Amino acid sequence: MAENPVVIFVLKRIGWVGERSLSGLVYSNGWKLIWIIISAWSIWGCAEVIPHQPLSETDNQILTEADQGRTVELRVGESFQVVLSGNPTTGYTWGLQNFDGKTIRLTGEPVHIADSPMIGANGKTTFRFQAVKAGTVSLVLVYRRFFENKPEPEKQVAVQIHIR
Repeated sequence: MAENPVVIFVLKRIGWVGERSLSGLVYSNGWKLIWIIISAWSIWGCAEVIPHQPLSETDNQILTEADQGRTVELRVGESFQVVLSGNPTTGYTWGLQNFDGKTIRLTGEPVHIADSPMIGANGKTTFRFQAVKAGTVSLVLVYRRFFENKPEPEKQVAVQIHIR
């Protein structure tokens, strides 16, 4: 077994190995080593990439940051998604600004799906909406650290939604 001085140092500090040998750790503290491996494997499993949810039959439009300033035409009952790039591990998240929910309704919570299982990876945040009443509404999503009191967001996406 390869000897790693950093691993040996850490294991000695927590009292799991007395001699300077990883093979001694396996024989004398095998159950502890197995517990560490299972714990690490469990944590890695929590970072699993979840496949993107497919569109329903009424989700006829997907909006992204490239749709900034666009006007979208919908009928009452139709749904759409807004998919935005971000990395919530930095403290920045996408959120709605001045959203009243009377003309369009947010259907469920926003979902963030990482691009890879690596901790700190970028990903996509998806908001799903449904048109519930005829009219025009401005949908504004902002990317910011909501715990900070900065007036300007890092990024902003605003679209006009016209429902007939």
